[in-house]
Amino acid sequence: MGSATRAALLDAADRHLETDPARIGHYLLTAERPELRPRVFCREEFVEVRRKGSYLLLGVVAACEELARSGTRLLGGTGFRSALLLTVGRDDGGRFTVREVEEPLDGDGNLPSIRAMFSPEGAQRAVELQEDGAGAHRAIAGEACRVFGLPAGTAVTYDMGS
Repeated sequence: MGSATRAALLDAADRHLETDPARIGHYLLTAERPELRPRVFCREEFVEVRRKGSYLLLGVVAACEELARSGTRLLGGTGFRSALLLTVGRDDGGRFTVREVEEPLDGDGNLPSIRAMFSPEGAQRAVELQEDGAGAHRAIAGEACRVFGLPAGTAVTYDMGS
């Protein structure tokens, strides 16, 4: 798979995870502080891609955080970091779109479900990537600072008080 195809698949994953109403509707800032107009920012790390009929199965480890500007602060809400298996197809215009998202189980079921979702090599990579998320969270905060017009390096705070 070429780098352009990989980038297009990751763009489709990013678009879906940042705008999926089924996810966003359950986010804390969206529910509690809608006047701040919070936004979801995601970073996806490529794990693997496999074909399943006319669809592609895109394995990623995604980190997503709901963030908003509150004065001079970068306010954090709901977030997650997880291995995901996305079923991806093409729309009428030929652009990749996510059709379905499979998530691993929590707790003791996490590792067995990751092994069931991914190829053996993909499962190992997904577990390794899932364990270290500091870089993704820094990149997300950096993007949010640029979008919200805050100075680079503004720390995320989770204090929802004024």
